[in-house]
Amino acid sequence: MMRSNWMRYIARTVFILEIAGILALSRAQTATQGGLPVIDNERATVWETTLNPRESVSMKHHGADIVTLFLSDGDLRLTDAHGASKATSRKRGDVVFTRKDTEEKEEVTSRNPIKTVVIELKDHSVPPLPNTTGYPLAFPRPGSKKVVENDRIVAWHYTWTVGVKTPMHYHDKDVVIVYQGDGLLKSVPLTGSSEENEHKTGEIRFNRANRTHYEVLEKGNLSAIIVELK
Repeated sequence: MMRSNWMRYIARTVFILEIAGILALSRAQTATQGGLPVIDNERATVWETTLNPRESVSMKHHGADIVTLFLSDGDLRLTDAHGASKATSRKRGDVVFTRKDTEEKEEVTSRNPIKTVVIELKDHSVPPLPNTTGYPLAFPRPGSKKVVENDRIVAWHYTWTVGVKTPMHYHDKDVVIVYQGDGLLKSVPLTGSSEENEHKTGEIRFNRANRTHYEVLEKGNLSAIIVELK
């Protein structure tokens, strides 16, 4: 009997802890309960999320820095752990970096839902690889715009132009890419065979470092938010 009571106590305790865990989920996890991340590897876990109007979401980023990429416009009210709140607007293409252990609540105050991509950075930093190729790094490049840089990431906006080759370049960092627009992009490596990929709006990819190539957009209209991981 004592063993039975003890097992029931353990089960009840686990249940309570699970409930507490739900209350402490990050926005990404809250928005995708029951779903799977788009990307999950040793560097990052990536989710697609939608923040709905008048829906209040508590965010507690325990142990992980978070990068939020906004894919649509919208207004938010942010409330910190002390109850102080402020109104803010986000634009399509905005990149917001949030340090781990940040606690806040956010609520969409505009009429439309806000679509985002959330990148949870794992504690597996990799220093940029040495570039011994003689070619420039992937970024900066002509037409690119840096939007965020810190000790964990560098985020860029870039738009390809049909028929215009990028410089041959070397990727010294792993990257998460979110494509905007639709287009056929050709990648031509320094050695080996070229490949063509049809990209669609909202497509998310993780590309490894240590690549030397150039790109050319063969058709369509294509831009991207590119997050280099440090």
